[in-house]
Amino acid sequence: MTTNYKNNEDAVSPVIAVIMMIAVTCVLAAVISAMIFGNFGSEQKIKIVAVAVKPVDATHVQIMNMGGPDVKDLTNITVSGDIAAESYVGTNVGAYTTVETTAGVGTKRILVVGSFGDSQQVVLQDATVMRTIP
Repeated sequence: MTTNYKNNEDAVSPVIAVIMMIAVTCVLAAVISAMIFGNFGSEQKIKIVAVAVKPVDATHVQIMNMGGPDVKDLTNITVSGDIAAESYVGTNVGAYTTVETTAGVGTKRILVVGSFGDSQQVVLQDATVMRTIP
């Protein structure tokens, strides 16, 4: 007895097409959701600039720009906190300013913020110093 088998491969192509469409849909959904939730292209480079804060005497503190890899992008250094008046430090390496802390014996907070060319502001130093004279 001879059996004639007919090669019927018509169903293979539609099955592969459906699997491929599901795969493409999953990849597109992942890419679109990543863009919506900010996983692509939203990284900000961390800025690195060293700033030294050291007491000069019982009432004054010196803030010095010590440099770093991102000092070339630095546009401004602002000093604030428990000081008599807001002050600025030069953007050149080695530039410094001396500020007087606010009156009263105790711990004083000094906040040094750097502004960069890409409009990013970064806290460069958040320090505390002790004032020993009222």
